[in-house]
Amino acid sequence: MKGQLTILALVVGLQAFMAMAAPQGDEDPQESSSWWSLARDYAAMYYEDHLKSVTDSYVQWASEYYTSVKDTATKQWGDWWS
Repeated sequence: MKGQLTILALVVGLQAFMAMAAPQGDEDPQESSSWWSLARDYAAMYYEDHLKSVTDSYVQWASEYYTSVKDTATKQWGDWWS
């Protein structure tokens, strides 16, 4: 079952990638066939849709934790030298 799910995910991902790779409207076919730009755009889209919503809370937590540790250390350092 796990192997079938992996194959299904690869097929769906490939279909989405190929749909993005096809020139649309008045685009220059040479520009739209650049693999690097397609891969970069697909990765950015995937990040925005799937990863950013999950990682934002962790980034916020790490930022708040860093600020808290820095403030505590600064206060203790100041108390020690006073």
